[in-house]
Amino acid sequence: MNIRYFSAYILTTQSELKPLTQNTMKLKTTLFILFFLAIGFSHAQKIKIKKGIVYLDEVAILKSDARKTTHSLYDLDGNEILFIRFSVRSQLSDLQHNEFKFLKQRITVETTDYDYTSLSYKQTIINIIEWLLQEKVLTTNGKINPGKIELFHYKYDEAISEKIGITKTSCNCDCDNED
Repeated sequence: MNIRYFSAYILTTQSELKPLTQNTMKLKTTLFILFFLAIGFSHAQKIKIKKGIVYLDEVAILKSDARKTTHSLYDLDGNEILFIRFSVRSQLSDLQHNEFKFLKQRITVETTDYDYTSLSYKQTIINIIEWLLQEKVLTTNGKINPGKIELFHYKYDEAISEKIGITKTSCNCDCDNED
């Protein structure tokens, strides 16, 4: 038997080779593809933003506040957990980037990885939330996962301010003692 035709045969219970018809192979291939598509769609999460509330699969998880070039995400108790500044451009460089500030953890991620200029503002925020969920920085109940922020910072932070010579200043307040 020719090897290139071997895949078109199947062993039966009588241990004999029996050719599969083309229709049977197409049916099995179609069922295989449909099975994996069903698995993929069953795990897809639907994110919506309505009247400043972020919903994940119809359950409120965050509050959202949009401004002209910034966006804040709050937990449902009203505590700001993430501040996003879009399209930051320095006078010293043409490099345009986005800043993600995880406020309680005092970690800033400066990245050029995600450019959402062609999307609507609302869709941009939805994509960022999906990204944070995918990276497990944000949990499905709207909480920040502190252990994943460090990995997120390591993966995506490009230290752009340092590269273009901007020094960050800290405030003179006693912020580190807050819980």
